Amino acid sequence: MIRRPPRSTHCISSAASDVYKRQEYQTIASHIFDATSGSVVNTTDNTITITNHGFVSGDVISYTSDGGTAIGGLTDATEYHVERINDDTIKLALSKTDLDADNFISLTSGAAGTEHLLLKVEFIYNF
Repeated sequence: MIRRPPRSTHCISSAASDVYKRQEYQTIASHIFDATSGSVVNTTDNTITITNHGFVSGDVISYTSDGGTAIGGLTDATEYHVERINDDTIKLALSKTDLDADNFISLTSGAAGTEHLLLKVEFIYNF
């Protein structure tokens, strides 16, 4: 049985030129995976393999090591942009600009901990 975290909603507020913008988004549990497995984290190709991951290129995901040691090259509790390689494999970029330029994160090592999470971030609305 796979343990999935609950759906949660978050708010981001920012100010630019005295105009305040509020974005609401929710994170939906996507995948819990064992980042210690060499078949999951490929440091040669800089890919993460999760069977039938369901992501599409351009998805924004949040990564967390859930108390373990983060995958080398990734930062715990950080959002990344997905490049879908195939149904089972993805690469990650730090920004949309990096994604568009095929500038992917170099994965330098596996991790410690067997319950790492990739959570798809979905924006609800802007106002």
